[in-house]
Amino acid sequence: MSRSKRLEFTKPVKLEIFRRAGGPGNPCCEKCKMNVLGKRFEYDHILECWEMEDVEHGYRTPLTAADGRLLCGGCHDGKTARKSGERAYGKRIVEKSARIDRRKGRNGLSTKFSRRFNGDIVNKETGEIIRRGKS
Repeated sequence: MSRSKRLEFTKPVKLEIFRRAGGPGNPCCEKCKMNVLGKRFEYDHILECWEMEDVEHGYRTPLTAADGRLLCGGCHDGKTARKSGERAYGKRIVEKSARIDRRKGRNGLSTKFSRRFNGDIVNKETGEIIRRGKS
């Protein structure tokens, strides 16, 4: 999974989304219907960019107003947190099926090594001291 560039909504598309949500007179969150006039709001991708990728052809169509919605700050934050978790879970599943273990310990070391309190780095499997800590 390669990191994809985020597609942003153009100004005309943002205006169309804003008008659809009731702006400029009474803009409301399209999820919870809370009035967002004078409050923080976001233009949200209904499908995240990583969900819209066309892996087969390597291109995506331009974003339209149908691809987005106006959300209040609370609704957007909740959705972002949930989608981040989903993406991380999917990435872990793919890496597990490919037998890739990218987990590192706190010290940037592979998980088969551990650091003792005195600073020594030890191979967990053999117990061999790989590097002595500073004394």
